[in-house]
Amino acid sequence: MSCGYCADLGYTQEGSIATDCTKCKTSDPINPSHYRKGDKEVFDYIIDVTRDLPGDEAVMVGNIIKYISRYRDKHPNPRTDIDKAKWYLNKLRNLLIAKEAQSES
Repeated sequence: MSCGYCADLGYTQEGSIATDCTKCKTSDPINPSHYRKGDKEVFDYIIDVTRDLPGDEAVMVGNIIKYISRYRDKHPNPRTDIDKAKWYLNKLRNLLIAKEAQSES
């Protein structure tokens, strides 16, 4: 039986925000709920924060934000995403140390 509300897509579009279908309870596989906090897309926040960063730093900061924002939503064990964020944070720290040392020489 087809969902008449979302046409079996699993989500509906409300303005620029895709939300899970409340009628059939199917979730959007492309844009799951752990990618949103309230009415904000984590992706949009990442773009705002990283827009002016150098590419290598932007990638790491974006991943840190991604993992921290979903750590209680995606995995049964919250430490999974905390450990991933910590890995990127350590990489970012090491990158900044290396850049600092390079600029001093």
